Amino acid sequence: MQLKEILCNKQQIINLASKETCTGCAACVNSCTHQVISLKQDDDGFLFPFIDTNRCIKCGVCVRVCPILSPSKNDNLPTPRAFALWSVPDRTVSSSGGAFSAFARKILDNGGIVFGAAFDEKLRCHHIKVDKLEELPPLRGSKYVQSELDGVFLEVKDCLKNGQQVLFTGTPCQIAGLYAYLHKDYDNLLTLDLACHGTPSNAVFQSYLSKLRTLKKCKISSFEFRIGVN
Repeated sequence: MQLKEILCNKQQIINLASKETCTGCAACVNSCTHQVISLKQDDDGFLFPFIDTNRCIKCGVCVRVCPILSPSKNDNLPTPRAFALWSVPDRTVSSSGGAFSAFARKILDNGGIVFGAAFDEKLRCHHIKVDKLEELPPLRGSKYVQSELDGVFLEVKDCLKNGQQVLFTGTPCQIAGLYAYLHKDYDNLLTLDLACHGTPSNAVFQSYLSKLRTLKKCKISSFEFRIGVN
């Protein structure tokens, strides 16, 4: 089905990216002003968008912001510049060289906002925002699970429109979803992505935690996928 056909035929049912290609970036969910799209878990625990067809007005905004259905123009440098970074103050509290913490500290020192993945009290992974250095630790460290993004892009946009510096870190598909949602460049936005080969679902991780609790007969209040280097 062609994109033009979807947008022009008001009687046509909106079709989002297929399950095989959708990354769960939540760009469609965040862009729907009528709030008829929600993320739901499939049988394996991965998050995918579902449309309430009874309330959908078929405006096509979700199709236009989908990085899969409407990929953005690639204007990356033909010969990218590469840098190596090793942050001495952050290396022991991070799972790699501490690059994220170094960038985040700079943004926070300038009165900006940092968005990143963190675990909640039930050890589910969500993107949250912080505006103080003491709030940064939950965002540090690798998290090998799919992070939930409901409503986060709207918060990012509000901060950008208010003139605040914003650092957003996530997987490449999440970064692509954010740029597609924003639909314009912001000089006060800095994004950091990472080398990603796919993420397990929260359901798989929760099942693993449940087995650990049973085997160890203990409560689990925190979890680290990788330990920082001394």
